[in-house]
Amino acid sequence: MARRPVSDTPAYLNAANCPGLRTAWRYSRSALQTLTAAFEAQAAHLPDVVTVAVGGSLGRYEAGAASDVDCIVVVRDGAASAHVEVQNALVHRLFAESTFKPPKADGIYRQGIARRALLDPAALGSLDEAPAVFGKRIQLLLDARPVFGRAGFDALQRDIVAWYCTDFVVAKPTRTWTYLCNDLMRYLHSYAGWQQFKFERGTDDSWQLRQAKFRTSRLLTFAATMYLLGESDGLPDKVSWLQSQLADTPLQRLYTVMARHDAAAYAQLLAAYEAAFALLVQPELRAALVASGPDAATRMRAELHPVYEQIREHSAALSRILTEFALTRRAQWGARFFERWLF
Repeated sequence: MARRPVSDTPAYLNAANCPGLRTAWRYSRSALQTLTAAFEAQAAHLPDVVTVAVGGSLGRYEAGAASDVDCIVVVRDGAASAHVEVQNALVHRLFAESTFKPPKADGIYRQGIARRALLDPAALGSLDEAPAVFGKRIQLLLDARPVFGRAGFDALQRDIVAWYCTDFVVAKPTRTWTYLCNDLMRYLHSYAGWQQFKFERGTDDSWQLRQAKFRTSRLLTFAATMYLLGESDGLPDKVSWLQSQLADTPLQRLYTVMARHDAAAYAQLLAAYEAAFALLVQPELRAALVASGPDAATRMRAELHPVYEQIREHSAALSRILTEFALTRRAQWGARFFERWLF
């Protein structure tokens, strides 16, 4: 299925005054074009790489000069490990030569993953799957976009949706979102639980900063995909419809659903998100969030920074708007969808 082109003036950023998000969108578009050109120039040296995708702020078109790279390197099934290692090193060298901070050396985005590992039927229902597999599979649906191997990325994304949307009930295949809903909820709640008690402080990271990001961009990213599932659930071609929306950013996905039914609610959401985003992109405020608040020694006994309190107010507004809008869709999305979501 053809990917929709990204407009030069995206409609989803015109519903409210959001100069920070528009600036980030333009920066991200330019950076993605530069990265794509760099990777295409090295295509001959990446024969075993199916696709390279970026997620996080760059995938959302919300990146800035201080952003890091969440990248997913998918390699050909059966490729020799020695060859994969060399090509993975080239991938990360290209990222290191960009303006972005490379993935953490010990993070899940540092190593490549074989395509079949993301589509293994034996992994269905597994609760002990490694985060490097589970996290990448979910990320490929939430906010990832290719900088290399677009055709391979599109095919993989379609196959992941197909992997998720088949349930077997009394040996009769039915196409539902039950498993994907469950995995989205598992991702959200396991991530929230992990972050709640992760008090380590680094040179550019802290509990306050991680919480601020979780309550804003990550919350919207989750909601955007869940909204797509709700909107598609009653459609006869819901699988192809969902796949056609996955090239959009999380905010675009929210715009697709919310503006269709309640444009004012989307405008309120965008204004609240811009307010939080404008605080998070200021280097001095990010530094203040990193330097203060809870850490491994103080835990929750530390005083929260005033900027964090402001972001928490904006995030509370985001959560309220998202919840209230979802509740207005009960009749259209159906009781069964909400039962899966809540229980």
